[in-house]
Amino acid sequence: MTGPVSERTETEHRAQASLLGLVLLIGIVSVSIIGVLLVGSAAMNELEGSIGVQNAEHAMREVDVRLSQVAFSANDAHTLDFTGQNGNVEVTSNGKMIISMAGGSNQSCREEIAFGSIHYRGKNGATVAYQAGGVWKKTEGGSVMLSPPDMQYRNGTFSLQMVNVTGSASGSVRKLRASKDVTASRAASKEFREAFQGCNPPENATLTVQSNYYEAWADFFRSHVETGSVTTDHGNETVTMSIVMSGATTSGGNQSIKVDHDATVTTELLSTEISGTTTDTVCTDWSWWGCEDYETIYYKLNAPINMRVNVGDETYRPWGDVNGTGTAIEKDVNDPTDDGTYLDGPTASSEYRTFTANVSAGENISVGATGYEIQGYDKDAYTEIALNGYTWRSVRTTDAGDVTANIVVDADGSDGQNEGNVVVLADGDEVPNYGSANVEQRNMSQVLGHRMNESGYLRLDQNEFVLVYELSCSNVTTADIGTSTCGSGDPDYNDAVVLVTIEETGRVGAAENFRFHVTMNQVRVESKSS
Repeated sequence: MTGPVSERTETEHRAQASLLGLVLLIGIVSVSIIGVLLVGSAAMNELEGSIGVQNAEHAMREVDVRLSQVAFSANDAHTLDFTGQNGNVEVTSNGKMIISMAGGSNQSCREEIAFGSIHYRGKNGATVAYQAGGVWKKTEGGSVMLSPPDMQYRNGTFSLQMVNVTGSASGSVRKLRASKDVTASRAASKEFREAFQGCNPPENATLTVQSNYYEAWADFFRSHVETGSVTTDHGNETVTMSIVMSGATTSGGNQSIKVDHDATVTTELLSTEISGTTTDTVCTDWSWWGCEDYETIYYKLNAPINMRVNVGDETYRPWGDVNGTGTAIEKDVNDPTDDGTYLDGPTASSEYRTFTANVSAGENISVGATGYEIQGYDKDAYTEIALNGYTWRSVRTTDAGDVTANIVVDADGSDGQNEGNVVVLADGDEVPNYGSANVEQRNMSQVLGHRMNESGYLRLDQNEFVLVYELSCSNVTTADIGTSTCGSGDPDYNDAVVLVTIEETGRVGAAENFRFHVTMNQVRVESKSS
């Protein structure tokens, strides 16, 4: 038989139960807090990683701008700033591009181009990289392009401005110093140019890129090259673009250009630069005591030039003040005040001084020229130009003197005159003496612009040719450059420059124009302490 429970014992039991409940409550709250902290920490880490990668994207785009300035401009050194990034920055050299061309009458050509990268790896595992002139991003879902590499494709012609990053950096890097190796860049560019020169145009070509970002490269190729087929190899992390084409249709030589199929030919007069100078000193501030201030007026005196375009057996004189034949002054193409009112030929244009005509298969195209001395000029008939640090009054000649050079091109090579005074240049050829004879003249770099690289080699489409002329004196060749045969600075072969473009009849963006232009820019990066 159980006796009655004392009031004290019952009270103790209730106290113990309350204490146990409190302990359990504290335990539950503690576990909940720990769980919240763990989940919150993971979420914060993920958020922090995402924000870090976004910041790295902005930083890498800035790196793209800075490295472009180092690679493609006169700024041969720059600081790359990664301050504030929480991930790791690393310079690697595990990317490459392989270009293979074969077919036709050419031997097989293959060139492997290595390129390094600057990688940023965030805490969430995502990476952002500068590679081969572009900015790329890779996550668990794949890779994407943030900004494109400097690759252009037009009418079958590829132009690649590659940037190869070398050096060493790893870890929590704050700043890198980037500098261009000019000597190595020129040597590599020359190597690629010579490697591809003998293989253009091929019957087929492939371009393979091996990269951690190969999927993004594949998307880039698909969106930029409509005529190519693109395949990926996930195992080797490569993308390959293949293109099929056919052979060449034009050829240059003997100061003329021969076409193999019916076509249209367009000649564009890019420049005329045979001239002399004189000055006048005039008073700009008179007082009772005389002239207080003077001004020097610089005059550019333009010697007369006549041009003739020969297409097969036809000769055209497309530019000048009169239609058809005329005097040396009437047909002067070096008159800065000429508005091109009268033009001769099937489709001649004064706006760009172009001339277009049909040409039959097997026919030759050439452009003859005649230069004259200045017999008289009109200082009041001028066009004002700014050139090489001076403001010039470019004046017209009123009277032509003796002939300085008369260039007659004979495609058969028998009856030509002064044919050494004109040079026909194609893609990859070196421009002769691309300086200028006088300060009032544009040099070849200024005339040709993007058509010539910094080393003085032409960058043309396969169907384009540049003709350069020496009109200061007769019977010279490029071997006379630097000898002052024609006087100080001459021959310089910048007295006239003509661009000739051949377009085959019925072809639009023909694959025969396929070319590869590769320019390599070597940039070294290294850690910078401050």
